[in-house]
Amino acid sequence: MVIERLNALSPTVFQRDFVRKNRPVVITGVADQWPAITRWSPDYLATTFPEASVVYTAWESANPKNDPTDYYRNRRKHRTQLGLFINSMNTEKDFSRNYLTQFPVFREVPELVDDIGSLDEYLQVPRSLRSRFKKPPTMWLGPGGTVTPIHFDGADNLLVQIYGRKKLILIPPNQSRCLYYPCLRLGHVHYSPVDV
Repeated sequence: MVIERLNALSPTVFQRDFVRKNRPVVITGVADQWPAITRWSPDYLATTFPEASVVYTAWESANPKNDPTDYYRNRRKHRTQLGLFINSMNTEKDFSRNYLTQFPVFREVPELVDDIGSLDEYLQVPRSLRSRFKKPPTMWLGPGGTVTPIHFDGADNLLVQIYGRKKLILIPPNQSRCLYYPCLRLGHVHYSPVDV
């Protein structure tokens, strides 16, 4: 299946042709003018907000394989400062098993809030209900080679790639049985033991 790439797709068409039909899409031309696109790099974040408190996930295992079961059994959370985390990413040492996930960026670094625009029009949630149905934006940050095992999220997502690259493998819901959901031995129904 080819995932469509559409420039400046309108929120109405997005809802009608993609959200309601449970189809993924890559939308270009929406975040191009956000200051974050030209400003946010790991070096900028490390030098401008080095003391911001972050919690990252470390896969602490000697198993060299990309084994989802091993990952879920041996992942640990660690608190550090944003500058230290990014400096560790930039060393020669392999840091690819460490990933800053779901970082509440605007709670920890409110100075960055004006660097992005709003995507509320794409959500089509009534203003009176937004505080109950909308999660605040979060940031993911990791070095090259970072792998997240197959999982599904409990809610729809709008992902905006600000810096670097991210490869996503999207699997249609009707293929979930091939991923052995739910795999209760992983401790969560959201994760799959399959290594793609």
